[in-house]
Amino acid sequence: MLHTIINGFILGFIASPSCPSNAEEIRLGTRYHAGYALLVGVGAVTGDVIVLGAVLLGLVPLLEAYPWLNSSLLLIGSSVLFYVSWGIFKESMNASGWTNNDKQGSATLLRAFWIGFAITTFNPFTALWWVGLLAPMLEKEQNIIFFSVMVLLGSLTWFLLLAAILQFSRRWLTPLFRR
Repeated sequence: MLHTIINGFILGFIASPSCPSNAEEIRLGTRYHAGYALLVGVGAVTGDVIVLGAVLLGLVPLLEAYPWLNSSLLLIGSSVLFYVSWGIFKESMNASGWTNNDKQGSATLLRAFWIGFAITTFNPFTALWWVGLLAPMLEKEQNIIFFSVMVLLGSLTWFLLLAAILQFSRRWLTPLFRR
């Protein structure tokens, strides 16, 4: 049991740097402060919870039965990722985009959460990752819930650490380097 918990935590921590929401977390963490970056990470982990729940409730057989549903999810996911990428690209091309003149309110904090949530939830690879991760465990009948919770906690720890690093290093980042 302890082995499963430790492995889940380490896997979640190590796999999180490859998450596409890291780019948005870095962008908002260097532009504003760690709270914005952390909310992107919390949104991403919340999205992982939703996708994990869908996988455990039988998303894969549903996608196999209705191929149009799979195509729709791919289209929505690619649109969300393109939207976020386009926003990052536009901001990097705009030299004034790195100033802190923007209004920082609760709407922006909420937006940070929803961007992290959308990037993870609508990314088609998130479901594939969870299916690939949990399929061997289903065959061995191991405790999937503890393992999944520890993967999520490891992922959340990664996002907390990244937000702290961004907050600490903000003072040394010049606008040119950020761009």
